[in-house]
Amino acid sequence: MATQIIGNQIASSTVALMTSLTLSGNFRLPALTTANRPSSPNAGQLIFDTDIDNVVVWRLKTGPTKTTPAWTVVGAGGPSVGTNSIVRTNAPTISENITIGPVANGGAEFTNGFSGGPITLANGYTLTIESGASYNVIGNDDFSGSGPFFETAEYLAVYNTLKLPGGLLEFGKTREYVTMTNTPSGTVAYNFNNSNIWYGENPPLGNWVANLINVPTDNMFAFGITIITYQGSAAGLPTTFQINGVTQTIRWNGNSTPTASALGKYDITSFSFMRISGNWVVQGSNTSFG
Repeated sequence: MATQIIGNQIASSTVALMTSLTLSGNFRLPALTTANRPSSPNAGQLIFDTDIDNVVVWRLKTGPTKTTPAWTVVGAGGPSVGTNSIVRTNAPTISENITIGPVANGGAEFTNGFSGGPITLANGYTLTIESGASYNVIGNDDFSGSGPFFETAEYLAVYNTLKLPGGLLEFGKTREYVTMTNTPSGTVAYNFNNSNIWYGENPPLGNWVANLINVPTDNMFAFGITIITYQGSAAGLPTTFQINGVTQTIRWNGNSTPTASALGKYDITSFSFMRISGNWVVQGSNTSFG
């Protein structure tokens, strides 16, 4: 084995075998473009690919059958921010052809995938989900647009393939935060971002207007809120309902507007509503408790 070392220079043709190597400064990998990667690399060889701005390693067992040699990116856990990668992040646009599943990627660990949404699939690219695999987009939108339903066949095909969050959710012990709105009167603003359960007492002027603000306006989403009122020194109900300041028609249970309970009792008024084709459909109900 020939080794050529002159001062602090080592010839590029030098092949050396070391038991250990201690560095006092830093170690720099060869920086090459994708096209200039070695054509006959050795297993475990590392280079820095300047085109993809990442380190790649030559592996002998890749692909579905684990028999295909290839350059693969050295895993770094993906992008993140904060100490100890406390917040994981991902880009908002898919600009490559991606297949999710164990067959194309060569392992059961590629069966289920997820991203933080919204996500846009750029024109000309495909997202394929193998049979038995799944892809979840976490967020209040799945793919970019006015809502999860799109008019184009391309987007509809993608949407119909995805398994989006919102199906079966199972919980153990849970609790919800209740926001106080005492002595409600006139028009009361209920902030959608704060809570979906509100409690108030003694409405001094009787019935009032409940204006739910900061409500998302994406189509094909449904919401529910509850207003609990203690009829103490005065009684009333939220018999008028607004969404983002616009008064809505309420389809009351029993086809009639409810009346407040007697003093000393509680009323629980619930509204469920959904957005369809740019319009709100609102249902209301009221239950009295002694």
